[in-house]
Amino acid sequence: MSAQTDLTRWNRAGLSRFVYVDGNAPAFLELLREALAGRFQSHDGRRVWQVLHDVPATESDRERIDRLKSQYDAERRDMGWEIARAFARACHVLTSHLDAYANEGFLDTATQWDNVRRLVETLDYHPGPPASASASLVLVAKDGAKGTVAKGLQVKYAAKNGGPVVFETLEDIDVDAALNGLRPAGYDRNPTHLTGTKLSFATQVKDLKTGEPVVLEDEQTGATRAYLIQGVTDETSGTEVTVSPRLWHGFLAGRTIVHAQPVDSLAPTGPTAAGATIAQTLRLEKVPEGLLPGEIVYITDGKRMYYRRVADVRGRALVFDSEVGELTVASASL
Repeated sequence: MSAQTDLTRWNRAGLSRFVYVDGNAPAFLELLREALAGRFQSHDGRRVWQVLHDVPATESDRERIDRLKSQYDAERRDMGWEIARAFARACHVLTSHLDAYANEGFLDTATQWDNVRRLVETLDYHPGPPASASASLVLVAKDGAKGTVAKGLQVKYAAKNGGPVVFETLEDIDVDAALNGLRPAGYDRNPTHLTGTKLSFATQVKDLKTGEPVVLEDEQTGATRAYLIQGVTDETSGTEVTVSPRLWHGFLAGRTIVHAQPVDSLAPTGPTAAGATIAQTLRLEKVPEGLLPGEIVYITDGKRMYYRRVADVRGRALVFDSEVGELTVASASL
C-alpha cells in the first residue's frame, strides 16, 4: 500500500483540485487480501485468503474493477474478512480527509476562506471577508399574467450616496396574477364575539319591526338562538337592532347569519286539545308557497314560541329537523 504510483492518471489540466490518493475502499481491500493470502495458511496447507472468485488468467482492467466492487459489496459471514473490510473503509475515509487537507495547502486548490486568507497573508496581502449585498424583492404580475421569470433579472437601486446599485435574481421565479393578493383564511371575517343586546349592521336594513322574531345562526356549527326585536335605530352608517334576551357569547360577528322578517303567517291544522305534543311533522291548512328546506320558521300559540329549521316540504306537511313540542294547534300560527 505504500508503493509509489503515477498520480498523473487521475489529474489532468483544467481540474480545480488535485487527487493525491491512488485508491479507494475496494482497492485497499484487495491489497489487504493479497498480502494476507501470501502470509497465512490453514493446517492442511490451503491458503485461507485465496482469491474469493475465479480470476481469469488474463483479467482486463474492466473485469478487475467489477470483481473488486463485487468482492467489496458481497456479504461474507467471516470475522477476519469483515475486519479487513472495515479497515479498508476506515482507510478510505482517512485518506479522503488527508486529500482534502493537502488541497487546502495550495492557493490554486484551497476552497476554505480561512485557508485562503492564511496563504495570501504570506504575500503581505490581507483580504477582507466576503460580504455580498442582497435584497428581498416582490414581483407583482399584471392582471392575467402567468409564467416564469428567468434568473438574472436586473433591478437597479438608486442609493442616496454614490452611484446606482444593480441586483440580479439568482433563480427562476414563477409568477401568477392570482398569487398577487394571497390572504390568510378568514381575513374578511370579524372574529369579535357578540355580547350585550345590540346587533349592528353595516348597511341599513328596512322593514324590521319591534316585536318580530329574529334567529341568529352560527354558519360554522349551525347552532341557532331565538330573540325578539325590542328596538330598531336607523343611522347613516347602518342599522342597530336591540334584541332580548342577551346575545349568546358563542356567536362571532363575522360568522353569524341573522334570519329576520318572517315571510308569512300560516295557520296549522290538527288536534284542538290544549297542550298536544307535535313531533317533527306539522300539517298546514294550505300548501306553503315559497317555503324551502333550510329556512327558519317561528311557531307560536300565544303562550309558547318555537324556532325550527325546515328539513322538508311535503305538500301541506312540514318536516322539521327536531321535534316541535307541546302546542295548542287551534290557536297556533307559523
